[in-house]
Amino acid sequence: LKNAHKFIADGNRVKVSVRFRGREMAHTEIGKALLDQFAEQSAEVATLDKGAKLEGRMMSIFLSPKTGK
Repeated sequence: LKNAHKFIADGNRVKVSVRFRGREMAHTEIGKALLDQFAEQSAEVATLDKGAKLEGRMMSIFLSPKTGK
């Protein structure tokens, strides 16, 4: 979270990913909740660019810096 805030402060977009292994694929809702929590904690400095999307075994979100600073 701290490193993501540093990248966003520099004006960069951040991709946050969760990899599911083995039986974890049966519980992707836990990974979605984790990514949503991450986006919520970053709401002060970033906006959610793309929501959680499952691509194979990876679920990821994109955060972009807030405009108007």
